[in-house]
Amino acid sequence: MAEPNSSPSGLSILKRWSAALRGCNVPDIEHADSVSRWLVISRSCVLSMTLTSALIGILVALQGGPIHWGYALLSAAGLLIAHASNNMLNDWTDSRRGVDTENSPRV
Repeated sequence: MAEPNSSPSGLSILKRWSAALRGCNVPDIEHADSVSRWLVISRSCVLSMTLTSALIGILVALQGGPIHWGYALLSAAGLLIAHASNNMLNDWTDSRRGVDTENSPRV
């Protein structure tokens, strides 16, 4: 008979994703699923700041008249990807320079 926690259920995965989005970390990162790992590595919990900035930019652009929504969404997506990439590069350089230890969740 399998242990109750041996295979992650859909609910526990959603709880783990929620924890990563709320606190930038999940318990037992070594055994986390790949989505949880990416949420932690990219520091998804702080990407809401970038999304808010992008939405403010779209609202400012709307003051000038009609906008191309495809370009607006592409710009917002690009900002989010750039922010996540910057977070990952920051952690990579920190681990290479010895600022972060090998047991850091993001290493």
